[in-house]
Amino acid sequence: MEEKPSNTMMLLYNLLLTGAALAGLPLLATLVLFSEKRRRTALQRLGVRPGPARLRRRIAARGDKPIWVHALSVGEVVSAIPLMAALKERFGNRSLVFSTSTQTGFDIASRKLAGTGDFVFHFPYDLLFSVAATVRAVDPELVVLVESDIWPNFLSAMKKRGTPVALVNARLSDRSYAGY
Repeated sequence: MEEKPSNTMMLLYNLLLTGAALAGLPLLATLVLFSEKRRRTALQRLGVRPGPARLRRRIAARGDKPIWVHALSVGEVVSAIPLMAALKERFGNRSLVFSTSTQTGFDIASRKLAGTGDFVFHFPYDLLFSVAATVRAVDPELVVLVESDIWPNFLSAMKKRGTPVALVNARLSDRSYAGY
């Protein structure tokens, strides 16, 4: 019985998200055209420009599925640096990848995680096709979300794949948890 409301909520979420994206397309296109930061990230976050695809080629020789750590922006990236170091120490031969949602977070992660993570990339927009393309390319064994950058389509994709998701350094109220 619990599955039906969840499916209904996901359908409603995706209808509203798609409608908002389509209605806002002229504004979104303008923002992308006139913002260097958005121009540099939009195609990768849509899942149409290689990013994680290059990652798959890089780690294919290892024959493992990576541990994927995601942090929203600068503060979360900085707080995730010790976590990445601990994962590297504990799982030295395993591929470690890191995503972030902002360009500034990406720049800091690229600098600070050099030698720790195998690949840094932009987290996909929570659109079904963007999430599917990125998740397919990364093919994670485990996902670790730093703090609470929680996206329904992403979590749904992980659930369908049977990929465990851990939430670290986060606080969720009972009400928020029930909503997710």
